[in-house]
Amino acid sequence: MPRLTQYELERLANIERNNDLMKSLGLFKPEVALSKVKEEAKAKQAAKENEKPQSARKRRSEPSSYIAPRRKSARISASRRGVDGYSSPPLNSDPIDFLPHNSPRKPVVSLRRIAPPPIPEQDEDEDDEKEFDPEYRAPLPTRNADRTLQFDDAPHFTPNMTPEEVLRAGSFGGTMFRRHYSAITKQTLPETDYKEFPESWYANLDVKTYLTSEEYNPLVNRYRVKAGQTLSDWEKAGWVDPQDPRGWFQWYARFYLGRRTADDARQIKRWLGVCGSSGRFKRSLVKKIAEKRASWDDETVSPILRQTLQHWAYKLTEADFNAYL
Repeated sequence: MPRLTQYELERLANIERNNDLMKSLGLFKPEVALSKVKEEAKAKQAAKENEKPQSARKRRSEPSSYIAPRRKSARISASRRGVDGYSSPPLNSDPIDFLPHNSPRKPVVSLRRIAPPPIPEQDEDEDDEKEFDPEYRAPLPTRNADRTLQFDDAPHFTPNMTPEEVLRAGSFGGTMFRRHYSAITKQTLPETDYKEFPESWYANLDVKTYLTSEEYNPLVNRYRVKAGQTLSDWEKAGWVDPQDPRGWFQWYARFYLGRRTADDARQIKRWLGVCGSSGRFKRSLVKKIAEKRASWDDETVSPILRQTLQHWAYKLTEADFNAYL
């Protein structure tokens, strides 16, 4: 016998109750009426089954389990509230919660714009041949109370780390003076290039670890992270001048010791773009610290930016940090 639907079962039950009532009144024989109704129900069910494809009939024979949707329409839920005591659950009650939470907004930080220092104009009557004489050496820079270096002929160039301090702090993953084939000079740069500089810069320093390592080691760096591009990347970008084939730091070390060349203006301009008052890396570090409401010297905030600035001979100070706020 085909399985009757819930509706049909309820209908038969109602008919039986009505028949009992009519039987008690003596109106007709309930057996005849009930038999006729059952036969009609059987015929109707058989017709439905024959109209369905085989796959549908097979699925129909299997018990179905209804899975309620995990998400509900806010509009429909709102319209049903108050009907028969129904109240839909909160939209964010789902344990999986497909909707994003409203996370606390970062504080909006606007940094002050600090006017850059004036760039001195070059005197047209200046003896360029004397200024750029390979034998000429400018005096060493002095150091201000805030440890900023002051170059008499470049007052707008104000790093606060000497070349020695950059190397001893741990920089470039220990590879600054490693053996390297230069795509600029078409020569191999020897790992002994560091000996050009004062011995005091690397005295008692593990040279193979801090200066001439073949592999970049982030753990050598002051902030123990990898930062910056490779020398090969700098060569491809056109940032390396043949006179300083190891890049900006080599130029800086030589400039610090007094050498002056026609490339100085370009290299100082690059430094200003990184560490100057409008330098993007310096401003970015200050902004990240301010957004996190951290202390200016919290080294867990942007160690990569801090390491990058160190490669450019700059370390953020409290005074510089406060100047932007």
